[in-house]
Amino acid sequence: MVKIVHTSDWHLGAKLHDRDRAGEQRSFLDWLYGVLEREHPDALLVSGDVFDVRQPTTAAQSLYYDFIARAAKEGVCSRIVVTAGNHDSASMLAAADEVLKRLGVTVIARTQVTDASSEVVVLRNSDGSAALGIAAVPYLNDGDLLTLWRAAQGTPVEGGDSSASRFARLADGFRAHYAAVLSAARTAAPGVPLVAMGHACLSHAQVSDLRSERGRQIGGLDSYDASVFAGVDYVAMGHLHLPQTVGEGNRIWYAGSPLQMSFDEAEQKKFVNIVTFGDRAGDPVEVRQEEVPIFLPLRRFHGDPKAIKKALKTALKSLPAENGGDLCTSVQVTEGEGELSRFWKELDGLLAGSPITVLLKEDGRPKAKTGEGIRTVSRDQSLRAMTPLEIAELRIGEESHLTEEERATYSRMVSQLIGGVS
Repeated sequence: MVKIVHTSDWHLGAKLHDRDRAGEQRSFLDWLYGVLEREHPDALLVSGDVFDVRQPTTAAQSLYYDFIARAAKEGVCSRIVVTAGNHDSASMLAAADEVLKRLGVTVIARTQVTDASSEVVVLRNSDGSAALGIAAVPYLNDGDLLTLWRAAQGTPVEGGDSSASRFARLADGFRAHYAAVLSAARTAAPGVPLVAMGHACLSHAQVSDLRSERGRQIGGLDSYDASVFAGVDYVAMGHLHLPQTVGEGNRIWYAGSPLQMSFDEAEQKKFVNIVTFGDRAGDPVEVRQEEVPIFLPLRRFHGDPKAIKKALKTALKSLPAENGGDLCTSVQVTEGEGELSRFWKELDGLLAGSPITVLLKEDGRPKAKTGEGIRTVSRDQSLRAMTPLEIAELRIGEESHLTEEERATYSRMVSQLIGGVS
């Protein structure tokens, strides 16, 4: 019997509208350490997006390496397997590879076209026999996929391909590479359960927030067919933040992000998966979701200004009873008319010194109702028929947080730049 913990999309170093989240991220890693200490799994799998950006801060790197070192030193799990995501820098993630190997940590940051076995990890029993095979595939960008397709075909691809043929080749590259790595894993660990790791969007998976899940498309492709995972006992996916299964059979899982990455995810519960396998391939697999605590509550308030103020006053009264800590909010005005600058000032006064912090203020009213004085351009008017100034004013009009005075100022500045008006 083998047990793993599957998690993904830590996004260490990520901020929420300029609010530093290091405290939340540290709390999550401390909580995860406690899970490992209690469960003593054979492996921890991290399916990509360890960091939020390709050049993470020293503080973000310290969170990662401190956790890895602590888990390895205390022996709370036998192995740690980390694959790169689309937010990660492969070279940065692999920089400490040789040191981490000595701690029982395997980092697979980039694919090897000619060596599928380089992405295979085998967990072994005390007698040295194979207990679990892992096809640990990192994020595959469109360049990787075209290279993999060429390698599978054995012929070069000439230029001038249509978009349709390019997309087909990307999908073929995805299938071919997974087939090769899964085959190598079965050869290295015959007869035992097989796990596939990946960082991509699979067909029929749900996206929780396009803004925080940027880079969903790979080479213009929206998703990949999950049929490549036929016969795999468990698929440990990363990339999408909403915890979910894909397809039938309870085999293909997105663990999801451990933190709510945006206000669109404010109502989501977050989990890590604890997965227990039998001794042989095809044996029943038990998947148990362990809910991650909410370290910083997020809430959204919307409606007309009067309703928003009433809801915030209610929240102020109930907040200590709810969680006894801070609350970060977004406020979106979706109804009513007129300028909002006075409302924003009233909101600041209402919440001054309180545990509630408004991180995002939006005017979400239809433009036709706002009376903001920006020139309205009909939907059927093409950009080609518009002047540069009209396009600029239209773009300024999309910035709902600007006041009427600020819009006028920006419009004058753009007019001067474009037309040389003094």
